[in-house]
Amino acid sequence: MLMYIVAQQIIIQAYRETISSLILINPRYHYRCDVQESDDALYTIALHFRLLRQQDIFNKFKDNMGNFKESLTNDVKEMLSFYEATHMRVHGEDILDEALKFTTTHLESMAINFSPPLATQLSHALNQPIRKCLPRVEARQYFSIYQENASHNEVLLNFVKLDFNMLQKQHQKELSHISRWDISCIDQLPKYMKLCYKVLLDVFEEIEEEMCKDGRLYCVYYTKVAMKKLVQAYFEEAIWLKEKYIPTMEEYMSNALISCGYLTLITVSFIGMGDIVTKEALEWVIKEPKIVRAASIINRLMNDIVSNEVHLANVI
Repeated sequence: MLMYIVAQQIIIQAYRETISSLILINPRYHYRCDVQESDDALYTIALHFRLLRQQDIFNKFKDNMGNFKESLTNDVKEMLSFYEATHMRVHGEDILDEALKFTTTHLESMAINFSPPLATQLSHALNQPIRKCLPRVEARQYFSIYQENASHNEVLLNFVKLDFNMLQKQHQKELSHISRWDISCIDQLPKYMKLCYKVLLDVFEEIEEEMCKDGRLYCVYYTKVAMKKLVQAYFEEAIWLKEKYIPTMEEYMSNALISCGYLTLITVSFIGMGDIVTKEALEWVIKEPKIVRAASIINRLMNDIVSNEVHLANVI
């Protein structure tokens, strides 16, 4: 009987680890229904969740002095899992705040003592915990680590690579549609976007006619490139909003310097300056030189500061 119980616990643990790997490495929609249907007893699930959260389940891992037991640091996988769990905390959960400091301190010291793939996984987790990642981006990062693990599932790994490549193709196809600059695409757009799209194309058509008269038709190409960059930046922000993703400062600024519209504004302004602006000048500006980036940074930060002040004033 004892052996049966032990074996059952081992199987359950293996099952949980497999699910954890699936969540990291695999697109969720393939198995979401299976996970949900495995146990749909809402009362049981809600009760377990409430009791574990309410009773500070992690207290049992503290010693008599109220500190987390040093013995916990003997298992790096346990520490890593504990670290990821702390990022699910909400305001007022002091024990998880303590746990975050505890796990972060020890994992940072552990990382230098391990070799890949574990060292890579630790370094990545400390820099970008699962809670703060976009699932698809994390999947791409994780299966590079997972394939170096000697115990990886080859079938699962091959499936994930195939699925990721298929999704990448789909995203590339969507981006190509966004950048087609074709009036026939208007029927594929939602109603609220159709007018904006038509007006935009009409404006650029007028510009194109004027530039053609002046023999400077090449100017239109660069304004279209700048506008496409702007739309793609807006698209990226829309994805962040939909995914409820909070980008890092580096991610935000990289995209925000385009979405602020300065590059587009400068490029469009150039074509109204006549022959003084050459094709080489447009080539230069579209590559976002330092002076353009500096102006974009000032514009972006000033805009954000004012927007924040207005928001706070409205809240108060």
